[in-house]
Amino acid sequence: ETVTQGDTIARKHCQVAWLREPETQSLARSLGNLLLSSEVRSHPGSAVEDMQVLDYAPGGEFVLHHDGEPRVLTILYYLNGVGETWFPLANTSPDKRQTQRPQNKQEALNLVYQNNSTYSSETTMMGGGLIVGGERIPINRGDAVAFYNYLDDGSGDFNWNSLHAGLPVASGDTHKWVANHWFRYGGFQSE
Repeated sequence: ETVTQGDTIARKHCQVAWLREPETQSLARSLGNLLLSSEVRSHPGSAVEDMQVLDYAPGGEFVLHHDGEPRVLTILYYLNGVGETWFPLANTSPDKRQTQRPQNKQEALNLVYQNNSTYSSETTMMGGGLIVGGERIPINRGDAVAFYNYLDDGSGDFNWNSLHAGLPVASGDTHKWVANHWFRYGGFQSE
């Protein structure tokens, strides 16, 4: 679900392809076994979606969004180490965790704007990185980031701290190549 107000085009200057099973299944199964509980993996109806591969040209971006239901886990792979991903509500250390946890899309957006957490194409760096809150974390070719889209308290509520955006590819950069797996709640069976 895209959560940017007035959004009419969520993804710009981007080509998308899907890699179907069985080519990506062993990677997905291994990561699912590592990052998801047996309860989540064995629940009827759970699955991993086909791998999505994205090629962003200079100026290409994906606006601020939450990956939505029923996707419990997202794994984003940086194939060439170019470009940035912004997580405006995430934090890198327990002492920086927010005391206020957004309960819905509007509260999450209000918190982003209240913290003056805006980013523009003029402020993106060449190369690649994660911007977690206001902190930059460099990424390299072959790196990946995993994040959970739901709270881990059993409530079934969205984790709005996983709100993120693929920032515009800087004009001096080559194309940004990324791929992702989305894991849905239900019977992702381990072998």
